[in-house]
Amino acid sequence: MNLSETAQHRLANQQVSQPELSTPEELAHWMGAMQAQDYEMAKWALGVRLPGSTRKDIEKAIQAGQIIRTHLLRPTWHFVAANNLRWILELSAPRIRVAARSRQKQLGITKELISKSNKVIEQALANNKAMMRKELVEHLEDTGFKNEDNKASHLLINAELDGVICSGPSLGKDYTYALFEDPVPPAQKLTKEEALAKLALTYFKSHGPATLEDFTWWSGLTKTGARKALKLAEEKLISDEIDSQTYWISEETKHPGFHEESVYLLPAYDEYLISYRDRNAAIRIEDQKRAISNNGIFRPIIVLNGEVVGIWKRTEKKNAVYVETKFFRDLSKERIEQVEEAAKKFADFFPPKKVKSNHPIQKFLENSEIDEKFYYRQDKYMYPHLRKTMKSPDTLYQWRRQYVRENKNNKCPTLTANMGTGGHNVPLVVTEEGFRKLTPRECFNFQGFPKSFELPNELATSHLYKQAGNAVTVPMIKKLAQAVLKAIE
Repeated sequence: MNLSETAQHRLANQQVSQPELSTPEELAHWMGAMQAQDYEMAKWALGVRLPGSTRKDIEKAIQAGQIIRTHLLRPTWHFVAANNLRWILELSAPRIRVAARSRQKQLGITKELISKSNKVIEQALANNKAMMRKELVEHLEDTGFKNEDNKASHLLINAELDGVICSGPSLGKDYTYALFEDPVPPAQKLTKEEALAKLALTYFKSHGPATLEDFTWWSGLTKTGARKALKLAEEKLISDEIDSQTYWISEETKHPGFHEESVYLLPAYDEYLISYRDRNAAIRIEDQKRAISNNGIFRPIIVLNGEVVGIWKRTEKKNAVYVETKFFRDLSKERIEQVEEAAKKFADFFPPKKVKSNHPIQKFLENSEIDEKFYYRQDKYMYPHLRKTMKSPDTLYQWRRQYVRENKNNKCPTLTANMGTGGHNVPLVVTEEGFRKLTPRECFNFQGFPKSFELPNELATSHLYKQAGNAVTVPMIKKLAQAVLKAIE
């Protein structure tokens, strides 16, 4: 076996090229644990391995508690089958606690503090069944727990490790916490040796061929613990030497055989790359920095015949899903068509949401009479362009020197400080009185200032535009900070 064949084996064993399972729960059980740091992309990690499945199928399994999202192994977020959670958590929790000990000591997190927070969290969820992370953190703050230096995240992770909480039903793109005992079924307790053997066998069956170093990385075990696990499972594994490295695979694994040209769009942090210490079988050394950033961000990847040949990203515009690709080298027209077919499967899995407009821009426009200086009449050179394009009173437009651009998402475009240097930078709106630009007051409204906020009368209109473009409201800063914090966690 060579590295290329290793990649083909992995695609098959990970259920990508030869899917044999029919439900998300079966797949999560087979894989042992699947990194789920990016919640939405992690759903596609399941979906791409279950042909014909939909996003709703995955979310239904999450809602039913068949799949749990929690911190395990290295540790980071993982999807794990509910019937596997108890023994994997019991095996990996001690190691995670040791790794976190130094930082938690700096934060003043003691066993007593963790015990108190666990009781508060347990009581809150007993009353509410499921709570979003934001709600749970606010509840901790309200009951006297300070959240300095992101201390609440450590308390929540400890509650997971102690078997107090786990993921609850998802609310759209948001996840919730629920009490551990609600979705997680009772299970026979395993000895540490039994759990080690089971984890090793699960990994090499679903991720093999792989090395001991790969397993050590994926499992989060110490080198000694990983060697012991491999030794305990060794009688059910077979090995092969490739470039002086020993690769292990389950003796039950079938050879993937010959397959036609295959292309897959795999998500960010997919197991196909992230679950191995050495990734050279799947991606060339010179391409690895393009697929994996210096700070450890794994981008969505394009896999051709087992090799990562590019990256991709999803964007949603005008009620349609677009997949933007960036190839590491030139591909034939035939291969590009295969990538497009793979992209269609992804788009079918994540159909765009149909947005029903409730004319939100009207809430930010002034009801009083607008000064004539804000209107564009027939004497203006751009008037024919405005008249041709500006048809809807329910959205905003922009004059782009040579043409008019419509913002069909019914949202205000970015307001910039250079609005004060020329009227062409100010968003436009069509009303019963004609075509006009937004007033400074309306720009401040769109920026989130309350209508009660008084603008200084002594400032020229150009300066007010400039100030509106430079301004950021406190509620907006808070929302951005919360989004950054959520992404970090």
